[in-house]
Amino acid sequence: MPFSRTLRDGVYELRPTLGGEATRITYWFASDRRIVLLTVFRKTRMRESAQVDRAVQARAVCEATHGPAHSTYVRGESRETS
Repeated sequence: MPFSRTLRDGVYELRPTLGGEATRITYWFASDRRIVLLTVFRKTRMRESAQVDRAVQARAVCEATHGPAHSTYVRGESRETS
């Protein structure tokens, strides 16, 4: 069973073990009872401050640029034409 803990600035992490490796999934609680997943990374050191910084930055971008939860965001592929 994964554990959860607070990181900072309203960002939390789930701490499951996936495939025998310690993994971290960062998330935050948005309005209307939504949970937004931010980043996923393998745990490699005791203090992953760069990964925490990345998750906090991802939350800021998410809050600033994304609309309501009913919108669907699709990552596009860039294709070069010959």
